[in-house]
Amino acid sequence: MVVALPIELVEQIVKFADQADLPTLSTANRIFRCLVEPVLYREIQLPTAPTIKALHAIVHHPQSTRHLSVRTFTIRMSKLTWTMDAPVLRSFYRLLADALSLMTRLDSLSIFDLPPDESWILDVCRAQPLYFATTIPPNKNLSSFLTRQRRMETLIIATRYAADWYQPSAVNFTLPTSSMPNLKTLCARGSIIRGLVPGRPVYHISLDFTLDNKDDGNGYEEMKQSLALSSGPMKTLGIQFRPGPRDLVVSPNLPMFVVSKAGAKLETVTCLDIHIPTFDYFDVS
Repeated sequence: MVVALPIELVEQIVKFADQADLPTLSTANRIFRCLVEPVLYREIQLPTAPTIKALHAIVHHPQSTRHLSVRTFTIRMSKLTWTMDAPVLRSFYRLLADALSLMTRLDSLSIFDLPPDESWILDVCRAQPLYFATTIPPNKNLSSFLTRQRRMETLIIATRYAADWYQPSAVNFTLPTSSMPNLKTLCARGSIIRGLVPGRPVYHISLDFTLDNKDDGNGYEEMKQSLALSSGPMKTLGIQFRPGPRDLVVSPNLPMFVVSKAGAKLETVTCLDIHIPTFDYFDVS
């Protein structure tokens, strides 16, 4: 009786159905499968058993259109690495890479806690997401992935508090100016902001104040000069405060706002976002 209803009405029923009921609903008949799968696979968040099964379904049946339905893909590896041994993890990384190679219509991609040595999975990703967030540190694989991006508007390169504090400040992270020509929002530490803002229409930045200010804020003057090289007016300036280790002192000053030759560019800022994010990562949405 349900299939005799107008397709538009059935689509609305599927859209508002409980997520847990969708797999069963998709097995009712071919019509329901065609209507349910775009909803069922639209957003995949790891790690859960159902979503790992979804990856297997995508990889083992590439002739289907399931991979084209995925718009949001989120990976949080920390929980997986606690429950998997090394051989299983290697197989999982291969599954992850195979799935990413098929998800060509992603709008949002988030990869957290992936070991840097496994960032090779980005090499096979052909998607052009609007939003990309990761904890992968700047390396060859990340650079190659970002260099291929033409559609990206939001880039978040999050930092791990404990892992990054004692690391030396990185050199500027630069990419060809042809990459990410539509980048509007950038959230990262200072060395990345200095390298990626010039020549791009970035209007919202979020700076990790704690990490970048641990050495008395060296590099802020260079950062202000980089902001002045944005091809769009800077509208929002975000500063992320986080507690530092007890044995190191963070300057309470905000040298970002000291008037200088490049300071006039900051006059375009209409929104100041200052807050304390979550302990591990940038709290940016």
